[in-house]
Amino acid sequence: MSDEGRGVPGRERQDTLEYWVLKGLLGLLHAIPERTAAGLAGGVTAAAMPVLRRLREIGLGNLAIAFPERDEAWREATLRESFRNLGRLAAEFAHFRDLRPENIRDKVGFASEGDEQRWREGLTSRRKLPIWNLDFSERVMQEEKSK
Repeated sequence: MSDEGRGVPGRERQDTLEYWVLKGLLGLLHAIPERTAAGLAGGVTAAAMPVLRRLREIGLGNLAIAFPERDEAWREATLRESFRNLGRLAAEFAHFRDLRPENIRDKVGFASEGDEQRWREGLTSRRKLPIWNLDFSERVMQEEKSK
């Protein structure tokens, strides 16, 4: 664990305040239906992007390095969608404690039946399983598009 920030006047108080604010926000997101929470949190984080100047500058700088051929408008839109996605993920995280074996299939799926079959075969065999990339927010975005 890093000692960075230890001994800085007021740091412990700031950490405690940030903890309780985040805990409260996660509790609020959990108290409302997940789909509503995801839309709300996504909208709030996207709208907050201009106010969070330091994060915005870092994000735009990183996008400029990664995509020098893209224009500023594309970078702004991409960063805004990244902020929106972060909000949706926070809402999904707030609802993780509701996951049970009976309802996890509502959240986690396979791209195809073949993928699921290969996964099931891997569970029963001694061969190594590939690392799976689970993207919960992709499913939420697909659901919103199908509305």
